[in-house]
Amino acid sequence: MKYVVLTMMLIASPALAETGKRDLLGFSPGMTLASAKAFGARRNFRCEVVPRAPFALYCTRGAETVRLLSGLLEGAPVYDVQLKVDIDDLATGAQAVSKEFGRQPDFVPPSYERAQRYEWNLETGETVRLTKDSLNLINRKIFSENQEQEKAAGKSKQLPNF
Repeated sequence: MKYVVLTMMLIASPALAETGKRDLLGFSPGMTLASAKAFGARRNFRCEVVPRAPFALYCTRGAETVRLLSGLLEGAPVYDVQLKVDIDDLATGAQAVSKEFGRQPDFVPPSYERAQRYEWNLETGETVRLTKDSLNLINRKIFSENQEQEKAAGKSKQLPNF
């Protein structure tokens, strides 16, 4: 079954609840894209920045695909690590994630919700989100900080005198 692939991907990553370490296949929020690319190279991932989206890094190794999103400013930290998954039974996949992170989901989708997802809010302030096609590790604090820095940078630009 496809959820076995998810379980194996999670077990291969050191995201164990006892260690307090939060990552997906070794990639974690807070890394810069440059450090993530270097880390990926050491782990035999092929990592590329998307030319039209310099804030996104795609890393692939065999069937494993990880997308990392950072702020728009150069050197901004990654706030979202997305692991591509393919799950037929989302509830079974959620059980594997719960076991890995040592807690039950904080959000379980109601049956009428069209976009099915499970979410876990971690003690570190990060959120784990599982859908049928991705497992995300999101740090909302980093996201907010990136946005504030982008706004400040935008405000500091001087308009030419006419």
